Amino acid sequence: MAAMHFKPMNLMHATMTRRAPRAVEPRGSDRSWTCVLVVLAIACAGGCRPVMEVTGTVQVDGKPSGGVVVMFDPVEPDGPRGVATTDRQGAYVVRRLGPGNKTGIRTGKYAVKLMADIDDPTAAKIPPKYFRGGELEYEVVSGKDNVYDIDISTK
Repeated sequence: MAAMHFKPMNLMHATMTRRAPRAVEPRGSDRSWTCVLVVLAIACAGGCRPVMEVTGTVQVDGKPSGGVVVMFDPVEPDGPRGVATTDRQGAYVVRRLGPGNKTGIRTGKYAVKLMADIDDPTAAKIPPKYFRGGELEYEVVSGKDNVYDIDISTK
């Protein structure tokens, strides 16, 4: 009868190479939430300001004016610009530029600029001083109706 030889190295090797089961991270793990919180902290570093709806009308020489582009440029350079075009009754609703193009702009001070919509042949002529800025400034405030009726003169 032949003697049986065990190879302890092979048994030891087989035991050592056996991998322990790995924990699978569930979706939405702590690491993902950490990334979300970091992004929010960066986005809100200057203080998150609420977004408010801004509406109003534009009158030129006392008459409602359609086809006027109304731009709300933030005085502080930390927010997106808001823009609107008046309808035939001169009414407008500001939408913020950028991803999503949604209604409303952040609270803060804005220089308001006006110009005629080049695609609307019925749009009133707007004096250049209203496009350059400095003539109109409004503050969008949280907790109040931000309705800005603008009445300009071409004379």
